[in-house]
Amino acid sequence: QLLKDFHFPFFLLGNGSNTLIKDGGFKGACISLKSLDHFYIKDNVVLAGAGVMIPKLTKVLSHRGLGGLETLCGIPCTIGGATIKNAGCFGSTIGDLVSKIYCIDPLTLKSIVLRKKDLSYSYRSSGERLKNLVILYVELELTKTNEDLDAKIKEFTRLRRNTQPSAPSLGSVFLRPETNVSAGFLIDKLGLKGTSIGGAQISKTHANFIVNLGDATSKDYLDLIELCRCMVKKKYNVDLKKEIDIVGED
Repeated sequence: QLLKDFHFPFFLLGNGSNTLIKDGGFKGACISLKSLDHFYIKDNVVLAGAGVMIPKLTKVLSHRGLGGLETLCGIPCTIGGATIKNAGCFGSTIGDLVSKIYCIDPLTLKSIVLRKKDLSYSYRSSGERLKNLVILYVELELTKTNEDLDAKIKEFTRLRRNTQPSAPSLGSVFLRPETNVSAGFLIDKLGLKGTSIGGAQISKTHANFIVNLGDATSKDYLDLIELCRCMVKKKYNVDLKKEIDIVGED
């Protein structure tokens, strides 16, 4: 209400796992949703607060014999962030499981409940309906199973560790191009793995990750993004689009 009354700029932050804050900071309020970390399970349905971490929830669900979320077990994000981005891994996305989303419209402060039919999930997108809304809770419909979900989680975790860098990063930098050839493959083909600007480096493990070697600035990160975009465009005539969110000022 205060932010609305005073026309004060703000942005919402979950875990910040794919949010880059520019070096000039953000002149406004950052609203953290991490305290919305409660969840409730009934039969095969879970109602999870926007701040619930995916890895934590996945482990609880596996012990209850509820499957569907385990492919996302290694993504260090909140339910809210994952729902907006339609986070996915190993061929599954969270949008496959969402049945309802409880939101607030920050302009009117009215509560809104969106159902499956109201949403238009696609690759790394939840569509237009969720734009400018604040997610409070997400309802997921899962599948009762006798599978060894703990074993599946361990295997998915192993695969991620073997194919993605362990150094601090913001996850995948670029979306998969419309050509369906991965951004990482194109960047790798250009020989850019290991390229550094300041304290940021294109990962030697996976070319679609930019890692922080210890003292990277946002500008270092953004300069590497621009380098990749320009070289991929020049060599392959492919336009790379960012998967990360960028907030703030230079």
